[in-house]
Amino acid sequence: MTNGMTDGKTNGPLLAVVMCAVLWGLAACVTTGMQSGSPEQVWDRYIDDGLTAYNQENYARAQRNFEAALETAQQFPQEDLRRATSLGNLGSTHEALGNYDRAVSFQRMALRLREKVQGNDHPEVALTLFNLATAQQSQGKYKKAEQNLTRAIKIDKKAYGAQHMEVGTDLAALAAVYLDMRDYAMAERSYRKALAILEKNLEANHPDISVLLFKLAKVYHAKREYKKVVKILNRAIAIDEKAYGPEHAEVGTDLGILAGVYYDMRSYAKAERTYKRSLAILEKALGPNHPDVAENLDDYALVLRKTGRSAEAAKLEARAAAIRS
Repeated sequence: MTNGMTDGKTNGPLLAVVMCAVLWGLAACVTTGMQSGSPEQVWDRYIDDGLTAYNQENYARAQRNFEAALETAQQFPQEDLRRATSLGNLGSTHEALGNYDRAVSFQRMALRLREKVQGNDHPEVALTLFNLATAQQSQGKYKKAEQNLTRAIKIDKKAYGAQHMEVGTDLAALAAVYLDMRDYAMAERSYRKALAILEKNLEANHPDISVLLFKLAKVYHAKREYKKVVKILNRAIAIDEKAYGPEHAEVGTDLGILAGVYYDMRSYAKAERTYKRSLAILEKALGPNHPDVAENLDDYALVLRKTGRSAEAAKLEARAAAIRS
């Protein structure tokens, strides 16, 4: 059941491996001849294949390739930054696998090497701090995550300027940490700062603004300020309708989240109308047997039960169960 505020949104580009993608590019997947050529060529292929696997959520394969890249990097000088790249990507992969202690360990090794070679104020040090902080957040070590993100923000402000998108990304990550800490005032403040940066740098109806609005709405939902939540979500939905079209699955997902908020407000009539619209869009966009449709059906059924329509609810629940079977 997803009643209650879950943003249900993607997090945008893969932050964990941006550094490698920028430095080396993302070549086509190479599955043969991985060990042929110079150590530099072999390392490049392992990194490229690892990035491809990561982006496909094939984390076991990504881990194998990044481990091979790290082993290959032992042939390079001690302070070669390809070692740091390999370590950082391994850290991000272990985080995706839920191995948070190992993720933190690899990110710390990457950080030490980058600080030694590039200095404490280099933007790539900031990115490594960001990745370390996300792993620490996953561990539940929020104070450490806060400290590292605060340092990353300081570096990126100095490198890019206070209104740069990189700073906005940092601030949004910091806000998420504050939200986990239940420090809602600081979460709101950080999300607002991030939102202002995005609004300055992007078009008014850019989907990234919608994603951030959903995250800001989570703060108000946690505070049970539902009217603010509804206002923010309606703005986000309007953005996504313009960006993707009114019948896109993203809009259907958005509406399902809004319906869940109405449910929490006990505005069951509005919840039902919104779930109906959400369901129609998801069925059309994804097909009637998609898992997201099943989730929507279960949520809709809860509204029906709250309004004394158990027989109708049971039909929706049975259909959801059939989709999952």
